[in-house]
Amino acid sequence: MACGEEQVDAEKLYEDVDSEALHEKLAEIDPARAHDLHPNDRKRVVRSLDIYQKYGITHTELIKRRKVERENRGIKYNVLAFILQSDPEIHRTRINARVDEMLKNGILDELKELATLAKENPELNSRKGIFQSIAYKELMPILTGQNGNIVTSPSLDQLDQCKTTLENKTWRYAQRQKTWIKNRIAKNEDLKVEIVDVTDLDTWEQMMDKSADLVIDHLEAP
Repeated sequence: MACGEEQVDAEKLYEDVDSEALHEKLAEIDPARAHDLHPNDRKRVVRSLDIYQKYGITHTELIKRRKVERENRGIKYNVLAFILQSDPEIHRTRINARVDEMLKNGILDELKELATLAKENPELNSRKGIFQSIAYKELMPILTGQNGNIVTSPSLDQLDQCKTTLENKTWRYAQRQKTWIKNRIAKNEDLKVEIVDVTDLDTWEQMMDKSADLVIDHLEAP
């Protein structure tokens, strides 16, 4: 039975008991836990009562035991990882829109300043750090003339070509990120992982509310 289904069953068990009485009952069983919860936080009060009924120990004690178990396994933190995913076409469209926004917000001017800084300070290693970042490598060719001077206004054809290159490079980087996340996070048995579909941003508030509930459930789960 899923955690959510267990919570529903527990709520049905106590549906005829008012919240104040439930909190008082928890205070008798698990004073420390009751101290941390407001009487009106019915969902969490019910969860703590349900844990005591199912496992025969208080929620406070169970959390302590889980912490010791993690430490014995060499796990420093109780991790819940959220992996964001979306429809590939939507994802690609957002990447292209991000590139447009970068250009609109003056990334070319920023790169000109950076290129000038590098030219005036030859001791800087142009093969490391920000000089190797996506955008710098893709856009700098149209900002540097044959004599090494900074080009004030690149042609629109040059800009469109570099813009397309930047979009494609960013998309490929995003795919590598997905592969890394899949292999290093999603398959990690020491991590609790939740997938959040962010294709429809109109439901962002609902997604955040649900994610917040998942965090609470994870921290308090038996």
